[in-house]
Amino acid sequence: MEIEPLLQAALVDQRAWLSNYGCREPQISIQPGSFRVIEETTHQDYPAWLVQGTLQSQSDVGAGNRYGNGYFYYRTYELMFARFGGIRLPPLSTLPPVWPLASYHPLELECLGLFVRIGSHNHWALLYYCGARWAGRDYFAILRNEALSSLKQVRIISG
Repeated sequence: MEIEPLLQAALVDQRAWLSNYGCREPQISIQPGSFRVIEETTHQDYPAWLVQGTLQSQSDVGAGNRYGNGYFYYRTYELMFARFGGIRLPPLSTLPPVWPLASYHPLELECLGLFVRIGSHNHWALLYYCGARWAGRDYFAILRNEALSSLKQVRIISG
């Protein structure tokens, strides 16, 4: 199974995410050779492959775009997570009022993906979760089990 061509959808999604946060030249790439199949399985009776690897990217919010739309979006999400106690975030995962880091600083995203082949070999669904690794914290490791559980609960409607 060739993983990297199937990951192009995740790269497009991450570029759009960074653009939405005001980044004019979003950087995202696959760390060569990092992705591997960790489980062959099924999802809703479709053949599926659980993969894990690393994407090289950049942060979405930092000091330089603190007053832009990205800051507004981030603070909105942060308040939403704070209000609904059932959504658990790891400690220190939100941004402090003043960041020592420049906007869009490089970081690694550890990625857990579930490729689901629906019908022919040309029809795939990609469900994925990314967690940042920077500033001495590995957010992916903290939330990996919850992410895996969420991926496996997603229902795919084909039609």
